[in-house]
Amino acid sequence: MSTLAPIPPAAALAWLAAGLAVGLAYFWLLHRAVRALLAPRTGGHAWPFHLLRLVLVVAAFALLARQGALPLLLGFAGFLAARPLVRRWAEDAQ
Repeated sequence: MSTLAPIPPAAALAWLAAGLAVGLAYFWLLHRAVRALLAPRTGGHAWPFHLLRLVLVVAAFALLARQGALPLLLGFAGFLAARPLVRRWAEDAQ
């Protein structure tokens, strides 16, 4: 049975913060893609934002996975924590 190696608390916070930053960037790019789709002048050119979101997430989680299971899990937890924050900010903006 394998176990996760312990990491220092500062490193754990860094992985969480990295995941949160990736999550916030992901949702910002999603926001830009939706605005591009709804804007009459752009003609619906949202594909660069979708491509950037995909590249960002794949690259970030590939780097986290290379660091080990615990950094990957902490980064994913930070990524997931971005969603309620963005929803709260979006609701406050309306």
